[in-house]
Amino acid sequence: MRRRKLLHATAAALTAALAGCSDDSTTQSTATAGGTETPARTETPTQSSSTPAVVTPIAELWTAYSNGNADGVVAAFHPNAPNPPEASTLTLQGTVTVDETTVRSRSTEGATVGATLTRTTASGAETQDQTYELRPYEGEWRIWAIETESTESSGSDAPQVVFASEYATAATSDPGTGVVTITHEGGDSVDAERLSVRGDGIVLAADAEPAVTVSGTNWANATGEQTVAAGSDVTVGASSDCEIRVVWESADGETAAVLSQYSGPDA
Repeated sequence: MRRRKLLHATAAALTAALAGCSDDSTTQSTATAGGTETPARTETPTQSSSTPAVVTPIAELWTAYSNGNADGVVAAFHPNAPNPPEASTLTLQGTVTVDETTVRSRSTEGATVGATLTRTTASGAETQDQTYELRPYEGEWRIWAIETESTESSGSDAPQVVFASEYATAATSDPGTGVVTITHEGGDSVDAERLSVRGDGIVLAADAEPAVTVSGTNWANATGEQTVAAGSDVTVGASSDCEIRVVWESADGETAAVLSQYSGPDA
């Protein structure tokens, strides 16, 4: 079963994503308060002139990583991202090449991009699939969060649930926004604390009172429910081009799975 480890933009998450073994001393560069040591050998992810601008910060992130430039790594992230990495705490090991990128969704408020990366160290090469959440900042795209896909098995199996999502524009006076109702229609009952609603285009809908108006809202906090079972639902303020996911996380926070995905009528 494919799972996702949901990695927010923290120093720990960044190094955990592609860190590898700490004994790769020939390609390791450690940022310190006094500056950044740059290794002699560098590799730069390539971009063609036709690459969408939303992909640029991903290439900039891993170019900086490969060049031992901790400040450049930090600059690729949105300054308001949850706990962005700090240059003084980053340990940069090996080189990373962005092999492929796919823009999965994009709106004026945010975008989702999938990427396949290869990290090379003295121990060999490792390929990994990631999903990036990006948001605009001062006219440019910046990374908000990273999700890393893993095929490794886990002792915490994701629940099997059927969710249905329905978009209604009648709930709001603004034709560009509406309310998405996500309903548990069958399958396993789930601890509401383990579910969150995430995605692009989640908004405070005009003249409506949805339970969820911000991406990342916990289901339990939004509804007051302890268990999500057949018939349970949550309302989400959404733009017509929204991309919304219901995400389950294991109790230890090590693994997660997307249980439901919904695209708005104009997505």
